[in-house]
Amino acid sequence: TTDPAKAMRLAFAQVQQSLLDQWFDTETSGTAATVALVLHLPEDQTGLQSEASLYVAHVGDSRAMLVSRAEEDATSISLNALTREHRPDDPEEAERIYEEGGE
Repeated sequence: TTDPAKAMRLAFAQVQQSLLDQWFDTETSGTAATVALVLHLPEDQTGLQSEASLYVAHVGDSRAMLVSRAEEDATSISLNALTREHRPDDPEEAERIYEEGGE
C-alpha cells in the first residue's frame, strides 16, 4: 500500500497475528509499542515546496510526545501529546475493552 496510515495498521495487525501464533501464553502476556514515521517529500518538478508528514501509531500503555522549539526563541519549547495510553483505568479505554469482550 502507498497509504502510510494503512501500512502501519497492517503492520501492527501482522505483528499481533504473529504473536498469537507463538508458543507462549498470550492471555497473560502484554505488548506496548510506539512507532513514528517521518516522511519528507522533496520539492517536485513543478516547483512546489517540500513537505514533511508525521505518522504515529501505538498500542498498549505507551506514549509519544512531540517537543518543538520555537524558531524565534530557542529557549522556548512546547509539548504536544501525540498518543494517549491504553490504560484500563481510563473510562473511555475501559468502555472500549468492555465492548471488545474484555473485563
